[in-house]
Amino acid sequence: MDNLFTYENVEQALQKLRGGLNFPFVACYASTLGGRDNIAILLCVSDDKKEDWQNNILENSMYRKIDISNNGQVENFSCRWELKKMRKFTGKSIEHIIEKINKVKEIR
Repeated sequence: MDNLFTYENVEQALQKLRGGLNFPFVACYASTLGGRDNIAILLCVSDDKKEDWQNNILENSMYRKIDISNNGQVENFSCRWELKKMRKFTGKSIEHIIEKINKVKEIR
């Protein structure tokens, strides 16, 4: 399977995520902790506006933290939503990942 993004084009994937996710708060960053060949995206979304977070703390909002590997593996590793309808899946494209994450918002 081809990688969904590489070190050279990760910024395009980040822009697609920022523009496509329907949440009041979206933050995403590229991580090269595993080296350039294993670049990943760390994504954080909140269903609450930043100004509504109690004590201005993300973890007091309805948030999700998600890791997206360049091979398409998507894992929700931290969240506060009662309905954890998304834990792990393999994305076929950045658009597919956006669709799945937006669908989780609708379930809530």
